[in-house]
Amino acid sequence: MEKYIFTIKGLETEQDMEDLIGEINYCEFCNNDAFTLYLKDFSYDADNDIGTGLVEFHFNEDIDEKIEEILYCEFCHTEEEMTITKY
Repeated sequence: MEKYIFTIKGLETEQDMEDLIGEINYCEFCNNDAFTLYLKDFSYDADNDIGTGLVEFHFNEDIDEKIEEILYCEFCHTEEEMTITKY
């Protein structure tokens, strides 16, 4: 288990972050049962229109490769400007 920070432009609510994590958890393309994400904390910076979530990864495969796949997956998220950094 490792923790990462997801920073996403335009994501305003904790529910929006939960919905995005749900889409990633069930994505057959970038995830395919390789990991499970859990949201631990969420904050929103209204001045910069950025939602930030502390996300816990439970993984079965190399997490570095999977993070790259999450960032560029066009199936579970297409509109979001996302960065993922280790906590």
